[in-house]
Amino acid sequence: GYGSIILPHVTIGDNCIVGAGSVVVNDIPPGTVVAGVPAQKVCTLKEFLTKIEDENPGPLERKV
Repeated sequence: GYGSIILPHVTIGDNCIVGAGSVVVNDIPPGTVVAGVPAQKVCTLKEFLTKIEDENPGPLERKV
């Protein structure tokens, strides 16, 4: 995320999202969404994508 600080020797796994302005002080496992100071797990990437898809249906699913 924009303006985030990642401390030395911290590893961020594949397919992670780090919230803007977060301070990452511990290793982040793959497929995790983190945010805050210090950064904490918000949810898994799969849960996040499901939530986004539910809130933003495709053009054929939109109710008029």
